[in-house]
Amino acid sequence: MTTIVWVSTKFIGFHRWKDAPVDVGFLTQWHRHLFHVKVGVQVSHNNRQVEFFQLKKKVDAYLSASYADQQFEASCEMIAEDLLQKFGAEFVEVSEDGENGALVSVQPKRD
Repeated sequence: MTTIVWVSTKFIGFHRWKDAPVDVGFLTQWHRHLFHVKVGVQVSHNNRQVEFFQLKKKVDAYLSASYADQQFEASCEMIAEDLLQKFGAEFVEVSEDGENGALVSVQPKRD
C-alpha cells in the first residue's frame, strides 16, 4: 500500500509561449491565468507525517516567490516539474483556470 497526502492551492500568473504554432499564435502574448496546483507527497505512516497545513504553507510561499503575480515563460508541465523536485513530491498537477493542465509524477522505480 502507498499513501500520498496532497494539498491544493491557486495563484494568478502571466505567461506566454514564444514559439507557439500559428494556429494558437495568441499564446505568444502575455496572458493571465488562475493556475490551480495540487501537490502529492508520499508518507510512510498514517499519523500526519506530513501535516497538510504546513505543506500548503510551504507550497504557497514557494509559488508566491517564484510565480505568483509575475510574468514567466514556464508551461504547466515546467511548473509541475519544478514543484515535484522542490518538494520531493510523488505527483504535481498544474492547470490553467482549472480547465487544461498537466500531471507530472515520479517514474516507478525499477530493480
